Amino acid sequence: MIKAYLKDGVITLAPEGRKKAEFTAGAALTTIGEKSSMINPYTFFDDFEESTFQTLVRTELDRLFELDINSPRTLVSALDKGRTDKLYTNRMFQMSLETVSGEVVLAFYLESARNLLALELVAALSRGKPLKKCEHCGGYFFPSGRSDSVYCDRVGADGFSCKKIGAHRLYRKHSRSDRVKKLYDKITKHNRYLKSRGQLSENEFARWMAEASLKHAQFQRGELSEDLLISWLSEDLAASRPPKRNEISDYLL
Repeated sequence: MIKAYLKDGVITLAPEGRKKAEFTAGAALTTIGEKSSMINPYTFFDDFEESTFQTLVRTELDRLFELDINSPRTLVSALDKGRTDKLYTNRMFQMSLETVSGEVVLAFYLESARNLLALELVAALSRGKPLKKCEHCGGYFFPSGRSDSVYCDRVGADGFSCKKIGAHRLYRKHSRSDRVKKLYDKITKHNRYLKSRGQLSENEFARWMAEASLKHAQFQRGELSEDLLISWLSEDLAASRPPKRNEISDYLL
């Protein structure tokens, strides 16, 4: 049996003979099976078997997300409904109040990794943060900041976090809908007008559209800056062509 303290949404486990684990409720269960600098507190318990427990956690998180459960009260009733392997009503952990460093905190006596999972789920929802699925990596997370966050803090192989990538995407989206999109539409309309006046041929216009699409795709992938794309779009296609020869004027000159 291992004692766990809960204070302000932070769970602390201090098993005998092992380094203490302290983590924000929700952080441990959403990173099981991933590379993390955080100590995995579930390994403190004898019933922890990585692949089996990962499946259990994934199942619980899938149900939690599917049912859109956002409070501890609905969590307990919904997750155990109709199940024989009940998470909350079988082998419930003991709870007490204790004084730690002059403060009264909740103390729990956990017998198993399943007990910790039950505690962490309830404590995570008690923080008022709903379970989310990251729109970039697809992993589950409880927001550390704003509750309406749609990107997690996981860091990918490229060294960038999903949250940073999401912010970059949002910037790109706004840029496209503002400066770039407006200029792109304006120049396209202008070049189409030049084509109708015979100042651009069908082939010239088609080549311009193909190159514009390619550069826009490079911009979206972050391979071309917004300023360079705007500079290229702003070039007058008709002005860059050599002037048509006026044979009579040339002859007279």
